[in-house]
Amino acid sequence: IKFVPATFQDGSLGVTLIMENITERKMMEIAVRESEERLHTICSNMTDIVCTMDLELNFTMISASIESILSYTVEEAMNMKLEDFFTHSSYELAMHALREELEKEETGQEDPSRTRTLELELIHKNGSPVMTEVKITFLRDLDGKPIEILCVARDLTEHLRYGDKLEALHSHAINLALASNIEEIAKTTLDAIEMIFRIEDLDFIIAKDETLQLVDRKGPGTPVRTVIPFDGAGIITKAARTKNSVLVPDVRRDPDYFKARTRTLSEIAVPVKIDGDLLAILNLESPQEGAFTLEDQKLLEIFAGHVASAMRRIRSS
Repeated sequence: IKFVPATFQDGSLGVTLIMENITERKMMEIAVRESEERLHTICSNMTDIVCTMDLELNFTMISASIESILSYTVEEAMNMKLEDFFTHSSYELAMHALREELEKEETGQEDPSRTRTLELELIHKNGSPVMTEVKITFLRDLDGKPIEILCVARDLTEHLRYGDKLEALHSHAINLALASNIEEIAKTTLDAIEMIFRIEDLDFIIAKDETLQLVDRKGPGTPVRTVIPFDGAGIITKAARTKNSVLVPDVRRDPDYFKARTRTLSEIAVPVKIDGDLLAILNLESPQEGAFTLEDQKLLEIFAGHVASAMRRIRSS
């Protein structure tokens, strides 16, 4: 409601009331505000980097997840230029793609909800490159015109590492074919595991005469036990008895844990078996809590399969 001073025909003074229905506008403002709040909530809980920019490439929002991937705080990132985040070649690729998308907008024929996906190298705060998958789309006004750019960047580091691990597993299988005894199998296996998992505390243990016997190990200090009875305490014996992998994110919370290394916080033990018969145990320990994942377990089980084949070959020769 607007109050406007007015002079009537008889010369008297008064006020004219102008009433405008703003229900639709208010509803739109509420919807936009709620949408922004939902977006903020979603972005705050995402592991991917989410950001929006105006069409002049000035940041209008960056999610907090940028700190876990690139180590920049949101405040630092908001004050940086877009080109500061990319290697030169990736920045050129991103700008070329953006120009193409803006040219498509001129035709009016393209799907307004389309998304462009690129693999781009971002730059970590420490200067190292971080390979990401970046999805780009436009945010639009009520008339469908682009007003902002929405980008979602996913860290591909672990995906690439997984590919490297699979390649190393293939090499491990080839090297095992050259092993002529259990000691060579153990050394080849621990060397490969150390390289792939970057873990120093490793054990290769065989099952023999109702006991578990240490064949080879990596890590500081001397082993507390070289022969372990099947009914003894420990994550290793649990894996041996159940013939299943045992993954322990925090050994301090596991009653089966036997303290053989003072610095261990997490452990994984994977059985090597043929037709249900236990042959050996691959054991990895880390001073970092939660160091091993289910993905690591799957990779180690592939290792165990390679080792089982090599041990079968030696036993039959």
